[in-house]
Amino acid sequence: MSFASAALIQEVGYDTGVKDDSAIGYAIFGAAKFQATDALSIQGNVNYTDGANGYLWRSGTNYYGEDAYVNGDSVETIVGYSANLGATIKIGPGSLSAVYGMATMDWDDAAADGLSVGDKHERNTNAFLTYKWVPVKSVTLGVEYGRYEVKKVDGDEGDANRLMFAAQYNF
Repeated sequence: MSFASAALIQEVGYDTGVKDDSAIGYAIFGAAKFQATDALSIQGNVNYTDGANGYLWRSGTNYYGEDAYVNGDSVETIVGYSANLGATIKIGPGSLSAVYGMATMDWDDAAADGLSVGDKHERNTNAFLTYKWVPVKSVTLGVEYGRYEVKKVDGDEGDANRLMFAAQYNF
C-alpha cells in the first residue's frame, strides 16, 4: 500500500484600482494505491477545496473551476470536491485500466447571493478504459475509450464519448 497527501493555501482576490478584497483559499488532497496481487492494483484519490478549485481536475465550466466570486465588494470562495477510483490489471502483453471520476462545485451560495449561475457546471464525471502494451522494446502502444458527462446548475445535462490511440517510441 502506498499513499500521498498534500495541502495548499492561496490568496484569491481582485483589485480595480478603487476597490479591492481578497480571501484565503485552501485545498487538501489524498491518494492511495493498493497492490492487491502482482497483476492487480487499485488506486484512488479524494480532494476538497474551498477557494482553490483550479486544482480539481475537470472541475467547473471548461474544466477549470472558478475559485471565488465577488459579492458586492466582498470575495466569496467556492467549495469543490472530487474523487477518482480505478483499477489496473495486467492482461497479455500489456495492462488494462478502468477509472471513474467526478468533480463537483457548490454554487448554492453564489445563487443565494443573486448571481446567475444556471449555466455553470455543477458536476463533471468521466470514465476511462485504457489498454497499453509494449509490442517491441522502446515502443508503447495504447487505446483509450473515454466517457464524459456534465450536469449544470440549471439541470441541463450533456455527454460525450472519445476514442484515442497512442504510439510512443523511447530513444
